[in-house]
Amino acid sequence: MELKDVNDVTPPSTAKRSFADRLPTSITPVLRRLSIASLVGQGVLIVSGGVVRLTGSGLGCPTWPKCTAESITNTPAMGIHGVIEFGNRTLTFLLAAIALAMLVMLWNLRKERKDLFWLALGLLASIPAQAVLGGITVLSGLNPYVVSLHFLVSAALVVVSMLLVILVTYFFLGSIRAMIIPGIAVPLSLLGTFAVMGGFFKTSNNYP
Repeated sequence: MELKDVNDVTPPSTAKRSFADRLPTSITPVLRRLSIASLVGQGVLIVSGGVVRLTGSGLGCPTWPKCTAESITNTPAMGIHGVIEFGNRTLTFLLAAIALAMLVMLWNLRKERKDLFWLALGLLASIPAQAVLGGITVLSGLNPYVVSLHFLVSAALVVVSMLLVILVTYFFLGSIRAMIIPGIAVPLSLLGTFAVMGGFFKTSNNYP
């Protein structure tokens, strides 16, 4: 039996180190695109939630975390309301994947750019919490106070995503002038989101 030389044995941690070594050590275009995708996704989630509310699809999936007691997804018998509600829930997984990707891309920058790293970490941690709050909204029978809290948390996530876009754009391009467009477009989109939310809140007055 041939014995391997001690030097040929690969330490268990080598794979982890090599993976970390392949991660970027500076702000990259990919990170910038991910931050923009996160902001857009958070806005779409709020609009999607508003569509759920305005179309009366809040209980399109009558239970949580499953859509029905027997199925994780919506069924044909649930009609358009089931499609709308389940589509809204599915967006959460996409946003979580984007937030996780941003956190991975910032791993080697966690000491140099703690602000970006902790914003990304907070965003990732808040998405599952937001999903749970959405589940409580369903289980409470669309209680207006829970619905309002659900939207407010969504607004907070939009703000965090907005900060990430502005900071990443600044550090990537290294120019204050480069922040003019996102500095104007992002707050305007945020105000538009709040305006849409205000319209959605009014529908809560019909809650019995």
